[in-house]
Amino acid sequence: MLERIGAYPGALLSLLLSLSLVQGMLGLWAVFGMATERIPPTHALTLLGAALYQPDHDFPIYVLGIIACVVMDALLSLMLAKTQNAGGAPFNPRVALLGCEIVVLLPVLLPNSSFAHLLACVIGLAWLAWQLRSLRHGCSWLPTVSEPSTAPAGQNTGLARSLSVPLAIVALFVFVPWPEALVWQSFAGDRFHHFDFYAMAPALAYAHGLRLASDFYSQYGVGWPMVLHWLGATSSVTSYTTFVRLEVLVGCAYFLTLFIFLHAWLRRSGHATVGLLVVLLLALFTNTGGYPKWLWPSSTVMRYAFDVALFTVLMAHARSGAARLGPLAGALLGLQLLFALDVGLYLLLAFLLYLACALRSNASAHSNRAVLQFACGAGLGLVLVAGAGFTLANQGDIPGRIFWTGLTKSIFAYSGGIANMPIAQTLAYATGASLLLLAMLTLYVRCLGNALSGFLTRRMSTDMPLRAAIAAYGLGTLMLFIGRSHEQNLMHVCIPFCLLATQSLVSISQRWAASPLWLGLRRHELMSLALVAAIWMQGHSVHYPNLANALFGHDMFTHAPLTTSDALPTRAPKLAAEFGAASDAIRSASGGGQHSVAVIGYNDTAYLMQAGVAPYFSYSPVLASLLFQEQITEITQRIENAPPEWIFIAAEQEPTLYRESTADSVRRILASMERDYVQQGSAGHFQVFRRAATTVKSN
Repeated sequence: MLERIGAYPGALLSLLLSLSLVQGMLGLWAVFGMATERIPPTHALTLLGAALYQPDHDFPIYVLGIIACVVMDALLSLMLAKTQNAGGAPFNPRVALLGCEIVVLLPVLLPNSSFAHLLACVIGLAWLAWQLRSLRHGCSWLPTVSEPSTAPAGQNTGLARSLSVPLAIVALFVFVPWPEALVWQSFAGDRFHHFDFYAMAPALAYAHGLRLASDFYSQYGVGWPMVLHWLGATSSVTSYTTFVRLEVLVGCAYFLTLFIFLHAWLRRSGHATVGLLVVLLLALFTNTGGYPKWLWPSSTVMRYAFDVALFTVLMAHARSGAARLGPLAGALLGLQLLFALDVGLYLLLAFLLYLACALRSNASAHSNRAVLQFACGAGLGLVLVAGAGFTLANQGDIPGRIFWTGLTKSIFAYSGGIANMPIAQTLAYATGASLLLLAMLTLYVRCLGNALSGFLTRRMSTDMPLRAAIAAYGLGTLMLFIGRSHEQNLMHVCIPFCLLATQSLVSISQRWAASPLWLGLRRHELMSLALVAAIWMQGHSVHYPNLANALFGHDMFTHAPLTTSDALPTRAPKLAAEFGAASDAIRSASGGGQHSVAVIGYNDTAYLMQAGVAPYFSYSPVLASLLFQEQITEITQRIENAPPEWIFIAAEQEPTLYRESTADSVRRILASMERDYVQQGSAGHFQVFRRAATTVKSN
């Protein structure tokens, strides 16, 4: 094998350079990423916002570091392609591989040293310089770095026949036949906090006629709230079960689409199955905090629902050059913008990079005219789908300045340090996550470096634009981890890496001699069995309510019984009783919508959902959304300018996710109510206030 690798010295040396540069970037994060002095916020913070405010310098290091790494990688590729010397000793791959191993393992062997990554970078660059000096006296023309290619079409098997295995995998391990088990866990754990922020609160607002983004804040996009409204999942607390069914079915469809993409790209069903299993293991079953990942929908593939479908269209275009695929690509881009704006922007940038590379491609299927026609079709599809979707989200009104300001609020207004976690903490305490981050960044840099060198020399293979687009998209989604650098968040954005790694490994394996069978199984079949076993064990450890784990018996579901018609878990009777009492009181105060009711709590959306009452403010849950003092001002001005007849407010400190305090928000809101409202008692954990004028009139 080493002899085969030795035939491609440029690839090994480029890998050594990329590893060294990425280790240097990790070193900069470890040494300079954390802010030594508190960076003042751009807006005055609440107690909740101050507890979550942890700014750092990770983002500028990331952006500048990636640019430098890609440019340096491309320059090395160009230099190696032009190197020529007169004969000498042949290239020794063992020496280059040893250098790569030292660069990777040195920070692992010195985990407590902040400068271990920088030391690995220096050693790697010195090793590279030594190898380049040796090559000047060692070999004739160095071959250019080869881009991984897929297998010949003749090695492919029929899609219908190949789908049987992934269908069985998805049915056994991904599908959740008992969604109530997840609903009960969410209710008992955080009162549907993550469900509400992701989609349920905006869906409730939309169902009551509020305009998403204009009238009501929708942090994660406007697509899923509209879908939930159209499904009728905004009528009671049982709607959360519908939401869980939806996200699980979306996940099943996503993973099957991913297999279809890999099957078409690799032209090998067995290797496509391995890629699917790797994605499932890392993205769905690893580092989930001990619970099924569907409890945190923003961390699941719901956020990236249309990326693999777009990559499938781009692959078809790369091979055929068919301009008619443009509107479909644009429609998928538009849908991704609707269903997750930030991810849609990353995908749009990746698509633009694909177009730039396709214009420089030497593939016979491409001509500049055909690529431009494809781009125009994509632009048309994007405008039509996104325009129609945003208009629907705005309740039929053409989106204006207020809509776009509200839609981009999570990107611009609420960024800059809220809920950040420095990468230095992950590098210091999570070795596995550090190695995965190193692998992800190195692979992305190599793909983009190859694309840049190919772009400059106009030597781009058929797969190079697609690989560049996936790598650029992977770097974009990786910013979700760069901001909040918990090791669990790294798994959420690993799918682009898994796609590229699978294709690269399949390409490399084509150059190896056929491996002998072991127990009658090929290498990829053995790997598939090992991955299935790992997924099964991981799923069982987090009590994932799937069919495979049901084989162990129903006692695995420790949070609730499997068969019940109760809307809420019977194992938490006090919690269920409080929820029912408060919801009934809110419904009674509303009088079927005749009276305006404002509910203010850290987890107030479910109460509104059960009572059938619309959110009164532009946020829900209210207290959990108040990170800045100006947001409290919005609430108090709303109460003063359009006072509701009833206000239910959680005056006592409620349990929060990280034990933060909301006392200042409650205090300011109560102060704004003091003149016009009279307390009428309590309902559950809420204090109930009625507008004084209404109280006098009724007496």
